[in-house]
Amino acid sequence: MVASKSRGVVLSDLLDFVMVRHTAGYRLVVGGPRASDILLGPASLLPFKGTVFIEPAGKTTETYRPFEVGTALFKTVAGLKKSPNSVLKFVNKYGLLCKPNGIPQRARDNIEDWYELIDYLKAAIKAWKAGDVSSLSVNVYGDVMVQISSQDDGSPAIKMQPRDFRSALLIQFARAATADAELKCCEQCGTWFAVGTGTGRRSTAQFCSDACRKENWRAKGGKS
Repeated sequence: MVASKSRGVVLSDLLDFVMVRHTAGYRLVVGGPRASDILLGPASLLPFKGTVFIEPAGKTTETYRPFEVGTALFKTVAGLKKSPNSVLKFVNKYGLLCKPNGIPQRARDNIEDWYELIDYLKAAIKAWKAGDVSSLSVNVYGDVMVQISSQDDGSPAIKMQPRDFRSALLIQFARAATADAELKCCEQCGTWFAVGTGTGRRSTAQFCSDACRKENWRAKGGKS
């Protein structure tokens, strides 16, 4: 089990992000103008020629909070392979980097934006683990709403509401680099999550959620 130390308060205390996800999933297309896009099926051969995009396979959407369980999703993104199908698998689970701007069915990601994010997070995590925090620079583009709200004990707390998934992932990484929590990889699903002081999770936790703990228990025939 690989774990990394961070400093500060609980990671989810700062980040308040609601994600839009397409219920029909996503697909790969390649080309320029939308009219000439070529739909890529699961058996498509690599490498692709032309610019590859990820776009919704349907119009229906749902909202959810990706960081309630995945309190260290930036580490999962950093571990993705730089291939369209690897990124597509992640997007099918979590959603696009871009903001739909009120028209979810027209949203699409350029695969190169994903590769750039993967490279950045991989290098940033390496520098963080080496203790070279001074060299880290996190640039968040787009709108980020900052709110001051009241905690359960009445004390004020800052909440950041980023515009899109990319900004949220970068803020999550920046928070982890200055937080006082331990990051672990779920033994069942591979999702990174925070444990320790202030997280509500014991440092001995092995799973990101009760669902994963129960699934692991069932997979072992109900034996601990």
